[in-house]
Amino acid sequence: KMKDIPKPFRTNFYLWNGIAALFFSAYVTDLHSHNTMQLFVDLQHGFKCRLSGGDWQTHRLLILRENVIHQLDTNDSVQLLVYLDADSLVAKQLKAKYLEGKDAASPDIQLLAMLHPEEIQNAMLDPDPLLLGWLIGHIFSILAEAPINNRRDARITKTEEMIAGNVPAALSIQRLADA
Repeated sequence: KMKDIPKPFRTNFYLWNGIAALFFSAYVTDLHSHNTMQLFVDLQHGFKCRLSGGDWQTHRLLILRENVIHQLDTNDSVQLLVYLDADSLVAKQLKAKYLEGKDAASPDIQLLAMLHPEEIQNAMLDPDPLLLGWLIGHIFSILAEAPINNRRDARITKTEEMIAGNVPAALSIQRLADA
């Protein structure tokens, strides 16, 4: 007997500095909201989304402002869901370009035509945060029509410098956390 695909289908949940992402399919959510800005990239034939009290609309690409009540229907397709810290530079750049005075925008950009299918497939199937991070950075660059200048968190840089400059036995988790 074939093993049933879990519903919803989702890959690992990846976290970076101000960004989180996963691939998602086979589900209809309840009405909900997030304190993060969202980017939905459909990989097949379109998904459905509706804002609170609104009608269902089909999208291939959707940018959604933070704290907007919405409902998602994956429509038997697969989406890359990206969550952005609403105060991050990337989110501010995308808001300025697409969301001026709006809760949601569905840019008419043929994003998948600008990406290589094998890059997307590899990012979905291979649990490699560097590969997915690179793909998301590439998507942001296309949407902003310029390289995204996402500053690195100074706390992470300081911690990495401490690790590189010390004998591992001299460091404790508490000391790194305090720094």
